[in-house]
Amino acid sequence: MIKFIFFRFFYICVIAILISFFQVSFIESCFAQAPNATLYGRILTSDQTPADNVSVYLSNTDITTVTDEKGNFQIKAQPGTYTLMIKHIGLLSTQITVRINPGENTLETIMLTITNHQLQEVSISGGRINKFGRKSSEYVSRLPLNNLENPQVYSSISKELLKDQQVNNLDEALKNAAGVSKSFESTGRAASGGTTFILRGFVTQSKLRNGLSGNITTSIDAANVESIEVLKGPSATLFGSSMGSYGGLINRVSKKPFKTRGGEVSYYAGSYGLNRLTADFNTPLDSTGKLLFRINTAYSAQNGFQENAFRKSFLFAPSISYQVSQKLSFELDAEFNQLESAGSQFLYFYGNTPVSEFVSSSAADIKINYRSSFSSSDLTKRGQNANLGQ
Repeated sequence: MIKFIFFRFFYICVIAILISFFQVSFIESCFAQAPNATLYGRILTSDQTPADNVSVYLSNTDITTVTDEKGNFQIKAQPGTYTLMIKHIGLLSTQITVRINPGENTLETIMLTITNHQLQEVSISGGRINKFGRKSSEYVSRLPLNNLENPQVYSSISKELLKDQQVNNLDEALKNAAGVSKSFESTGRAASGGTTFILRGFVTQSKLRNGLSGNITTSIDAANVESIEVLKGPSATLFGSSMGSYGGLINRVSKKPFKTRGGEVSYYAGSYGLNRLTADFNTPLDSTGKLLFRINTAYSAQNGFQENAFRKSFLFAPSISYQVSQKLSFELDAEFNQLESAGSQFLYFYGNTPVSEFVSSSAADIKINYRSSFSSSDLTKRGQNANLGQ
């Protein structure tokens, strides 16, 4: 009886040891399959623009990802040697052999060449993509913060949106910002003649250019605008009390030089005799790409729906930059605006006038010829505006 119990206990111990051995082996095998290495990288196009929504994957694996709006990506995989595949419509596909070591690995910046040979392909991705959206701004908070990190309320109007809408001045561009309405147009007066807007109930003007105070006496042409940022609320005091109001402020960001040669000339015409010609040219001035030059210019002419109404504007905006080192650079830019237009009509009502004293309760019933400018072609309004920045 004792011998039987001893052998039975011996068999139970052997089975328990085998089960424990297989459990440990299974756990080690699972951990061995878990990725314990990370590969970081960044992708730019040949004109130094971040390439977003680019497909990046490891060949012969199911590991894949896409780049963010800054062109950054990361991949987690087992250590080893892989072929990194990069594909996107309009860009030349690239493959790179990479060695992923345990821990964190960082690749050098990958440059993609813009090409036309893939424009017949169609890419379908899930979700709703806003091609005009901007997820971060360095000017609004004076720090490179993403939207989720920034507690401020602001709207950003990109140059892509302005180009899609064929907007040619700042007044029309601000129709894309919620909470902003035009009070009256520019008067041409020195220092205070810019267009006046109502922002969250308070009067304000676009007095900021690249986050700094900028002179404004005319309506600003949009040909040199990279983006327009409308900061709403009292946090606008970060830029100075005289630059905004309690409702917020308006900041326009100008276009900057980039490292490759490129340019664009466009012309379009429209109703009321609209003719507009714009030109944008950029080029490096040395072989190393450290000294860069860019110029934007535009000319517009248009009549109005009123008699004797017209508008002519001219913009000339050169800029130059020099990259001394990776952490030090200098930039000098200028912006010259000229505007000539017919005299504008203003109808004022005193704020303490009761509604009962008005002849009519509707603007449509007031007997005013809105198609008349109440002026002659000899009475014109001229304004000039110049800004220098560094």
